[in-house]
Amino acid sequence: MLAHRKTNWACFEWFIPVLIGVAIFFCVVGPRVLDPSNIAWLGQGDQATMYLGWLFFRHADWSLPPGLNPNYGLEFSNAIVYSDSIPLLALLLKPFSPWLPEVFQYFGLWILVCFVLQSCFAWKIMRLMSPSTVICLLGTVLLTFSPPMIWRLHPYIGHISLVGHFLILAAIYLVLRPTTQHRLLYWLLLLVVTALVHAYLLVMLLALWFADRYTRFFRHEISNRSTLLELVTVVLSVGLACWMAGYYSVSTHVSSSGYGASQMNLLAIFDPGRAEYGLWSSVIPDIPDDPTQHEGFNFLGLGVILLLPFALIALWQHFKKMRTLVRRHRPVCVVLILLLLFSLTNNLSVGDWTLSMPINDIVLLAANVFRASGRMFWPVYYIIVTTVIYLLVRGYGRKLSLVLLTVAVGVQLIDTRDGWLRIRSFTMMPAASTWQTGMVSPFWDQAAKHYAKVRRIPLMYNAKGFEPIPYYAGTHQLATDGVYLNRIDTDKLAAAEERARQTIQEGDYDADSIYIVDAETFAKASKHADPHSTMLTQVDGFYVIAKKPAQ
Repeated sequence: MLAHRKTNWACFEWFIPVLIGVAIFFCVVGPRVLDPSNIAWLGQGDQATMYLGWLFFRHADWSLPPGLNPNYGLEFSNAIVYSDSIPLLALLLKPFSPWLPEVFQYFGLWILVCFVLQSCFAWKIMRLMSPSTVICLLGTVLLTFSPPMIWRLHPYIGHISLVGHFLILAAIYLVLRPTTQHRLLYWLLLLVVTALVHAYLLVMLLALWFADRYTRFFRHEISNRSTLLELVTVVLSVGLACWMAGYYSVSTHVSSSGYGASQMNLLAIFDPGRAEYGLWSSVIPDIPDDPTQHEGFNFLGLGVILLLPFALIALWQHFKKMRTLVRRHRPVCVVLILLLLFSLTNNLSVGDWTLSMPINDIVLLAANVFRASGRMFWPVYYIIVTTVIYLLVRGYGRKLSLVLLTVAVGVQLIDTRDGWLRIRSFTMMPAASTWQTGMVSPFWDQAAKHYAKVRRIPLMYNAKGFEPIPYYAGTHQLATDGVYLNRIDTDKLAAAEERARQTIQEGDYDADSIYIVDAETFAKASKHADPHSTMLTQVDGFYVIAKKPAQ
């Protein structure tokens, strides 16, 4: 009977973190994003390119690798991974595209899953610290209600794919997990899934996996043969996943720069952000810093900050025990220090003061691949929060720990409300299954019947306000080069720009393409175009050039 009760409780216990994740999701995000036909909240910036990447990918023919997205970019197109469209879900859902509604987005479901899994892995980490269900619950809320994770939902500077911080917590759990049972299988699954979500998260997890493998090897928990087998298996599996997602579709000539500009400030864990993006504290003021450092937003929250003095006292009292724990996980600590240093970059910033240090050109070229370096602090961030909770549990009695954690959770939720309520106001905007682009004339529907491609001159693939052209093309199943991608082959881009220049100069337009240009280009084209065979017009404020369709 007792065993039966324990089994029932173990089954019921799983509902606790699930309910926590669901509750925080509905509190912070709200239910409207779960409507697969609601794309109103995806209509701008990075969210727009995520949806547009999926819109083109679902209608594209299958290719090798399967993640290629040839109609989203034409000559300089690459793959679904470079529109941040979460390749894992895009690849899983593409075979079902003919049966899915014409307007369909999976990003709302992804966010819900992220909150639930964030809570579940936080719960598992907490269970390694304390047998108390209440302490585990409070610690799980602190780890799930994470400002850096929620901030990725910001409409102007966030990335929905990067809400997947649960992958980092899962890796931390595998590092702390005392048993090695099924260790390789779990790491393989985690790394492959991460490769199909986002490259930044993959780098963080590869670093933690290598540190964990190194630690267990020198503890003699893994043999030489097993170590070699694991290395080969991980490299092949992750490499295959990256190939499927289309990582290798961009050559070594990649348009990427900015390392040292999007770094983390040394005071970031105490900085509630910038007023224009929404402050994450009503008590702590904005710390003046460089506005380009928004990728380094890593605010702990006032609730966790209030726990820091108590954690430091507990650290002083249990210093020997903590020193032993650090020595046991020394490779992990080294990796965390390296991630911290990478996030700080060679431009060391403290508030609005910056010390710039020279960096080798070759090193800078490699670092630019992960230019938004402030993100690399995330594993360190969660280790800090986890360590604070661990020190409270180990350093104080159960009752005092409960009081401290309860106060911290309450303060964390209330004090950060201005930050997450601003995000909620965006995700809870009135639902809509279309975007208002201004392209309302019947001309556009008629043009889609005569042309197969929509070209943008100048290309301006990363310009603000790019959304109307690819949205028009995607909804009419036309290919386009008027896109936004987070990485692009500079050689292909240069060739496309030269081709566009010659097209305007010679007036030789492709018969299957409609060209949308700016006013300056339109004026130049008017000098060379043949009015008998070429259409030059202005529709809904857009300058349009195209070969006249055959009668």
